Amino acid sequence: MDEILKGLRHFIARDLVYVIGGGAVVGAFLHLFNRVPTANDSWILFALLGGVGYFIAYALQDALSLTPVLTTTRVMQPNAFVRWLYKRFTREEWSKICIDLAEARERITNEGQLARLERTITLMQVGTTGGPCMTVCGILFLSRWWIYGDSFDLAVSILGVILGTTLICLGWLKGAQHAQFIAQHGKQ
Repeated sequence: MDEILKGLRHFIARDLVYVIGGGAVVGAFLHLFNRVPTANDSWILFALLGGVGYFIAYALQDALSLTPVLTTTRVMQPNAFVRWLYKRFTREEWSKICIDLAEARERITNEGQLARLERTITLMQVGTTGGPCMTVCGILFLSRWWIYGDSFDLAVSILGVILGTTLICLGWLKGAQHAQFIAQHGKQ
């Protein structure tokens, strides 16, 4: 039973990000074409849109991870900007990683450390999934503003792009923290 609850917690923590991020993209797309569902629509429609949103968020995250814009893994050799983010956030200089992180990860067995590591991974996923989704939402709202000229759409567009960019940067930061945490706590 504990394993089922643990698995459910991981699903809720990680996969819910896809449903929310992708759902926001679906909602922004429907808003662009004045097709937002109403409260009178069936719950099945909302469930279907949530499912479609999951696929959209997953595709956005993994497609962008094929480019230099996004990473979905540990950051072992961050660029100068990510090192700057790391220093500003942790108040520590970046330490060069000279160990095999896969082996080091296996040596971490302390439950508290594992929980902190899982939290960092989950937050990285929030950045790497939520960031692209919010940016796409911003672009869709910008398109609607371009068509209809509503200042609300422009404001949401600007905020979406700012939030998306911020989340992408935080995803990089959490990837760097992930690598440093394993290097520090997985030493022999």
